[in-house]
Amino acid sequence: MNDAIPPELPESPAPEPESSSDSSPPRMPRHGGAILLEGLWFGMVAGLVELLLTIVLKHVADAAPIFFRLERHVVWKIPLVDLVVFATLALILALAARRISGRVPTFVFTSLAVFLWLSSRPRLFLLANVLLACGVGYRFSGRVERGGAWFDRIRRLSFAPLALLWAATFGWGFGTHVVAPRVLEARAESGRVEGRTGPNVLWIVLDTVRADRLGLYGSARPTSPKLDALAARGVVFESARSASPWTLPSHASMFTGQWAHLLSCDIETPLDAAHPTVAEFLASRGYATAGFVANKNYAGLETGVARGFERYADHELTLAGIVGATALGKQVVAPLLDPASALLHRDALVPRKPGARVRTEFLEWLDSRPADARPFFVFLNFFDAHDPYVPPVDHALRFGPGPKSMEERRLMYEWFIRDKRSVTDAERRLVNDAYDECIAALDSELGRLFDALAERGRLDDTLVIVTADHGEHFGEHDLYGHAASLYPQETHVPLVILPPGAAARNAGRRVAEAVSLRDLATTVASVVDPNGASPFPGRSLLGDAATAPSPAAASIDRPVLASPNQGRSPIFRGAMKSIIVDGYSYILNGDGVEELYLRASDPGELRNLADSAEHRPALEQARTRLQALLAGEPPIDRPRE
Repeated sequence: MNDAIPPELPESPAPEPESSSDSSPPRMPRHGGAILLEGLWFGMVAGLVELLLTIVLKHVADAAPIFFRLERHVVWKIPLVDLVVFATLALILALAARRISGRVPTFVFTSLAVFLWLSSRPRLFLLANVLLACGVGYRFSGRVERGGAWFDRIRRLSFAPLALLWAATFGWGFGTHVVAPRVLEARAESGRVEGRTGPNVLWIVLDTVRADRLGLYGSARPTSPKLDALAARGVVFESARSASPWTLPSHASMFTGQWAHLLSCDIETPLDAAHPTVAEFLASRGYATAGFVANKNYAGLETGVARGFERYADHELTLAGIVGATALGKQVVAPLLDPASALLHRDALVPRKPGARVRTEFLEWLDSRPADARPFFVFLNFFDAHDPYVPPVDHALRFGPGPKSMEERRLMYEWFIRDKRSVTDAERRLVNDAYDECIAALDSELGRLFDALAERGRLDDTLVIVTADHGEHFGEHDLYGHAASLYPQETHVPLVILPPGAAARNAGRRVAEAVSLRDLATTVASVVDPNGASPFPGRSLLGDAATAPSPAAASIDRPVLASPNQGRSPIFRGAMKSIIVDGYSYILNGDGVEELYLRASDPGELRNLADSAEHRPALEQARTRLQALLAGEPPIDRPRE
């Protein structure tokens, strides 16, 4: 039997190449120059998009106006930092062009750009941002590698318009916020009015320093030897009260002479131009006006308290300050520095402007002025005692061993948000010691400042004011932090005034009567022009001893952004008002509950006498006086106590 010959099988078709949705030809291998151009293109796109996202998200997530609680310098800082970072990466990749796949640069650039855009929204997790950005970069770079001629064309055609847009954005931001203020200041200096004279004014605010933690107010610890020595030459007000227990309304009240409850500013609104400021008043009289500020969020230019200042140095223009304003600085650099910070005995990496920097900025400005320059009004805001309570790295500890372990250092950083009901007595002592260390370090900085001014011969002709915007709770009334209540731990602040050329006449004088920082504006006006009319309400604290100053009143309208007391603060029950009347302290809470304290026997205000029949007349008198103040009636003249 013959085997059958099998039929001839048809030839199998050759496999077709894998289809692609992109009909562009494959991307050609690239040399270093092409990688550099791609990196620059990505850097410009990344910076402009990040800036746009930052501004848009500010409007979406924050009811406050643009740049309030943000930073005006982001307009040029973000584009600059992103371009420099991408250019640096591009240079590295260009040098390694022969050793890496052509897909790698696009992957790196795309991943970093997407990461920066995601990080513009700080609530997203860092690791999630990294993974998502790398995923997008991998898919996009793969598509470009398979057929990327279209992408190269887009880059070539858009490079010049993009460069112009980037340059315009950077130029407008840098010119408006850095160059233009210096030009206007120089014009004001050159156009000064001949013959205009008057004492210099130096106004210093020690942010978050409560009075009873200083030696001149009875602290058992030597926290303030330099300020104590200065105070011995001037007038010490033993019971000065801030008009509000947090930064912005307190500064605004000091600078305008208005009560805090009459001003526009709150946690979502800057100070408006309804009332003149001390800086505007002195600028109109020919003074050179300058502010050097460490509390950038609530005393910066964006808050409105800078009106009238020719120079206002708040946000730092150092490398750290520039990088720190970007998503890269906030989401990458800062987290990388935290572990290193925790290993130090004391922290040189706290993200704030140190007192030494404020002092240096002021003295450099002072030394740059001509010999026959106008008199100056300078405002200095020191932030060193604000949380986190971490003194400078070169400060020698005086009041305890300081934090040693990682957990203790973490406590210092997290103290504001930590649930205080879970902390131990040892942890409370650690934090209290740290606060006193910060005050001591700040006092040393004040000593350096006054020594430098004395060497320049600038103290005798200068009105010096040293005060604080508010204090701080450390467990009294079961409260911590500030912006929580109107108790003296938050409103009793230091106040020392050295009138110009009056060391002998005022040396050692102490005023026991309760006074308000609201009167500082008209005090300055009365010293600068004793015979002129003050544009500010209130009374001069250096005026006629036969009449009383304004009543020591304070208010707070609503809670701040975060509570250090997990909702236990009295302000969460509604707007609060307080006033000191004839030796009593009266507080009206938002829910109508009244509090009355006898200051002589209860300076910490721990025993409420509002329900005491014996003190009923004092309660009614205080209530009446507060109602009159709120109604806008002038304070009643009375002899000083």
